[in-house]
Amino acid sequence: KEEAIPIEEVAIEETQASVQIWNTSDGTSTTSLPVELGQTYIYPLDPAVTVRFTQLPEISSTLTISTISLTDGEVKATGAASNVAYDISTDMVDGTFEYDLTLPNEGDDNTSVVFAESRIGLLSGGTLVENNIVDNGKILNIQGLDHFTVFVVVDDDEEEGTNFSAPGWSSNPSGYEGDHK
Repeated sequence: KEEAIPIEEVAIEETQASVQIWNTSDGTSTTSLPVELGQTYIYPLDPAVTVRFTQLPEISSTLTISTISLTDGEVKATGAASNVAYDISTDMVDGTFEYDLTLPNEGDDNTSVVFAESRIGLLSGGTLVENNIVDNGKILNIQGLDHFTVFVVVDDDEEEGTNFSAPGWSSNPSGYEGDHK
């Protein structure tokens, strides 16, 4: 005959199993195990930054999130709402996974998110994220992303920063109205 396990013990075991373990050093945190579908990964250095995978390849990898302090030039070029950006990476191939991302909203009512494949791309202003973004006040929830990169929350305000909603701006990495090759 099987013995019944008290509910309290089962709850404790489930809680311990769901605890996320991060290795953190010098502004960078990496999960100690490969990521799992449906699990929300909370960045230990800023709990407003989370990643939740909605699709994964057969073999996933660890997740790394780094806090980047932007230079004055990077803030000006991107129209950043603060001097903080997040570099999020993994060993999985872009397009083989999908995830939702939350970022702290340091801007006003008109905020957007831009990305750059590397930090140097921020000096060109970055590329506007066109995925669905839900503004929950102090948190921005970006849905359906399929690649990792450097993300920056920006003020989308004509008077104070770059207005990515203005006519002529493109979501293409080429920038303003054209290829510029």
